[in-house]
Amino acid sequence: MILRIIQIKRLGTTVAGYPLAIALLAVLLSVIHPVQVVAELKIDAAPLDASSALQRFCGTISQRWLAGDHAAMAELVAADGVRIAIGPVRGRDNLYSSNQAFYFFKNLFQSAETESFRFVKVPEDGGGGLVNGMAEWLHRRAGSEEITEVRLVFSLTHSTTGWGLAGIRAVR
Repeated sequence: MILRIIQIKRLGTTVAGYPLAIALLAVLLSVIHPVQVVAELKIDAAPLDASSALQRFCGTISQRWLAGDHAAMAELVAADGVRIAIGPVRGRDNLYSSNQAFYFFKNLFQSAETESFRFVKVPEDGGGGLVNGMAEWLHRRAGSEEITEVRLVFSLTHSTTGWGLAGIRAVR
């Protein structure tokens, strides 16, 4: 990790150089004469290999699902949409665009309180562009004390823009 730039807004200038000395100078200046200090971090990291990128994508799904963040989940939908079959009717699935998925996830997270969510089988990149992983979701319906366990198969697709959510299917 490299600290590249510290900007002192009151002065309107950008100072590059020794990060610790500049940070101390900014703190001292702010005590003598209050100024707003903004630090910008630039991280020089090597690009992820396909397997690491896929694991990171699954981690992102887990975090967003646990948070119940419907808008963030909708952002993960593949360009061709996501096919979802987790409702009460077996074998019935629907294809949702990212805009439609926004409302699907909103309704889902409002009607079910997530107790836990984790991938029990993280997919490995097979090079074919479409992979499947399995997650375990423990939740309770609004107003209920009963915890329900659902296993979900996530289909993930790879495109030039990265990984996308192509399907979610409940396994009963």
